[in-house]
Amino acid sequence: MKAKAYHKTSWLAALAAGLAVGAVAEETNETAVAENAVAEETVQVIPQEMDEVRTVSVIGEDYIEHIQASTLGDIFRVDPEVTVGGGGIPAAQKIYVRGLEDTMLNVEINGAPQSTQIYHHQSRILVDPELLKSVEVQSGAGAATYGPGALGGFVQFEYKNASDMLDPGQALGAFVKGGYYSNGDGYKADTAIFGSVNEALNLMALYTRYDIGSYEAGGDYGEVENTDVTSDRIYLSADGRFGDEHSYTASYDWYQDAGPRRIRANFQGDITHPVLPNPVVDQEATRQTAAFNYAFDSISTDMVNLEFKLYATDIESSQKSSETYVTGPPFFYDMDFDYDLGGGNYGTDLRNTSEFELAGEHGLTYGADYRHDEVTFDNRTAGSNSLGPMFADWADAEAKGQIYGVYVQDNWRLNPKFLLSYGLRWDQYEYEDPQGIEVDMNGFSPNVGITFTPVQQLDIYANAARAFRGMLAPEALFLSHPSHVTDPDADPETAYNYELGMNLNSGGFRANVEGYYQEIYDYIGTLDRTNIGDVKIPGYSASVGYHWDMLVASIGVNESFPEMNGEMLVNEDNIGLGAASGRTWITSLEYWFPTTGVVVGWNGRFVERLEDLPQPTTGVRPDKAGFGVHDIYVSWTPPSHDALTLTFTVNNVFDQFYYEHTTYGYNSSLDATVGLPEAGRDFRLAASYTF
Repeated sequence: MKAKAYHKTSWLAALAAGLAVGAVAEETNETAVAENAVAEETVQVIPQEMDEVRTVSVIGEDYIEHIQASTLGDIFRVDPEVTVGGGGIPAAQKIYVRGLEDTMLNVEINGAPQSTQIYHHQSRILVDPELLKSVEVQSGAGAATYGPGALGGFVQFEYKNASDMLDPGQALGAFVKGGYYSNGDGYKADTAIFGSVNEALNLMALYTRYDIGSYEAGGDYGEVENTDVTSDRIYLSADGRFGDEHSYTASYDWYQDAGPRRIRANFQGDITHPVLPNPVVDQEATRQTAAFNYAFDSISTDMVNLEFKLYATDIESSQKSSETYVTGPPFFYDMDFDYDLGGGNYGTDLRNTSEFELAGEHGLTYGADYRHDEVTFDNRTAGSNSLGPMFADWADAEAKGQIYGVYVQDNWRLNPKFLLSYGLRWDQYEYEDPQGIEVDMNGFSPNVGITFTPVQQLDIYANAARAFRGMLAPEALFLSHPSHVTDPDADPETAYNYELGMNLNSGGFRANVEGYYQEIYDYIGTLDRTNIGDVKIPGYSASVGYHWDMLVASIGVNESFPEMNGEMLVNEDNIGLGAASGRTWITSLEYWFPTTGVVVGWNGRFVERLEDLPQPTTGVRPDKAGFGVHDIYVSWTPPSHDALTLTFTVNNVFDQFYYEHTTYGYNSSLDATVGLPEAGRDFRLAASYTF
């Protein structure tokens, strides 16, 4: 049974483009493929494994290369259900899906979950886009196979292996790429070598250096201070096959970001704060992820398709300062401190998929998984009063937890018109806080979905899922603060997701419409580990597109209404939960010239003004202003010499000044926006060569 593909696209993009400046419009970009063309669609809605009902948007490697992506914000600019807040530096960026922050999602890199957070003012998803094979985003209702606690969805980053880089019969190859960025006057350099010893062993090694100065925001704003980026990355992979049934991949990904930053990397300026000011300090963040995946696909029976996964991730961040910072009585600070924040996990997953016929065709996946999480705080100046009177007793501490899970998911093709997907997982959570308080929770996460296909081109689907999540380790920075407590009698978090949608795929025309409703009960706070409220998120998304010969055009829209305890969700008040955004439109237009190897494209992202925000007890929280941003690109791969690719990109063509609506940005003490604005116009030029 092979999954059919549906695609979020739209021909209205070309028309909406010029009309939408400054108001509304963006899309789910696609680089669709003509049957004889060079491209593949970059944002799709496809049922996952074994004709599964649920839909997922896929951002492909062509788009990532064409826009010369360097941050999470670049990657997700083409999906209207996803926003990236935190400004223009990787160290501060966070993913939001339908208004929920990435702490509410299951995020994986090469199959390894990224489950811990070390500081809510820093990014917990450190990713380098180079050699990304694809990025998949599943919003809302999730299958049992997506792992424990996927309250708001699932995001997966998959990197290329050596076999993806090698041409058939090629034994040794290399890849070099250099890129220049005008905004920040910096560069990015990549070099990789890959080769094949035999069918059982293909190897690759990649090194990336990204070095760029502080960027300028749009308009007349000027430089956004302390946003320099210096990062290094080493990526090693091995993959191979043993006969026709056995295959494996193994990877190690080391990524480091360093530089002078504000303690709150996503805040600018010397903010007023009752606990700790916001000086510039030396910061260094490092992520290491190792993953091993093995598959056994029996050729003698459809009942055995075994997959085994083993992974480990470690994240560390250090902050150091030796300056005096005075805010006036009663808050005088000698900012002489030195501490490390740490987090990580390790775990495994074993599953099998059996295909058989019983009143229709079944694809039954069943298995078990285990994950151990840990966060640590290492304060080398504890007891010195260096962080002010409230933090004098901030000491070393750690919190840890583990999850045991079993699951089953069946995709049952009853007949050509009906597909039923249903599943169940059970998870046991065990958590221990720094004071030794233990909390055990367990529960079930069922799901069901059905797709009706009245005619071959049309699918109508409905999904429902309940997701259970027990207590997890909090962020590292605050886990040992004596004012934050663990409630051993807290209830687990429970999410209910409902979706109703339609996919139409007729010739070159494609359309998708979906309405969704999500509730999360008994949300457990990040600081105090206790239930602090309930979340509701109604919303809708839609896209239309047209693919004709070498032309692809599309437009998409998403609007969600996240609220907590009856009020609009704003991230300043709910650490690690989420934030509302204005209605978002995405537009895309791309044309391929196959005889010359030239691709030209345009993407637009337009977010409407967000009004009627809840007001703090002091100050006035302003509306979130709408904005429109245009990006264009030209890529050339000479047909006679396809090892060479030249790409020219202009991001934010009209130098728009704007804040992403999900940026943690309002400070009630100053009654001002203190989050980082996004980058202004940026000319990017890259050249790559594959040997």
